[in-house]
Amino acid sequence: MQIELQDLVLQADERRRKRRFDTNSPAPVRDRDPWRRQPEDGPIPIFENFPDTRKAAKSLECRNRAIQDAWNDYDSIFYNAWRQVSIEPTRFVDLDVVQALGFLSDLEDLFVDLGIGNFATHPQVLYPELVRQFVATVNVYYAHKRAMKASEGVLTFFIRGTRYRALF
Repeated sequence: MQIELQDLVLQADERRRKRRFDTNSPAPVRDRDPWRRQPEDGPIPIFENFPDTRKAAKSLECRNRAIQDAWNDYDSIFYNAWRQVSIEPTRFVDLDVVQALGFLSDLEDLFVDLGIGNFATHPQVLYPELVRQFVATVNVYYAHKRAMKASEGVLTFFIRGTRYRALF
């Protein structure tokens, strides 16, 4: 069986144009959560540490917690809340509508001139589980809390079992 280059290009174009939405199907093994959960579909257990999770999330202990390299109960509170959010693609140009209005080529030229090429016109691959982990754990820390300088800030987030730090 011989596959021609033209067939491969067509298959790649078909995959690129298909929109991917957040589904309830299980994630591939490489995208599984870095922590163990029982049951698999339920929220992460917070044990008996926080009778009221809303108060715990607003507490000073939560806001002023130190940077740790391990997942903690506060991360679990925020992650459990983000599990209820459906993450779907937004802010993409609908090519069929733009073409029907008659300015598709003008719009594509504009995006090329702006330096973003086809980024806004082609739906991007979504990683809803990774987005939930990022948004649930992202924090900004400063060297001095009273005099916050952007040059002394640290952005931290937790993805797939690893705490990342970005200085800015």
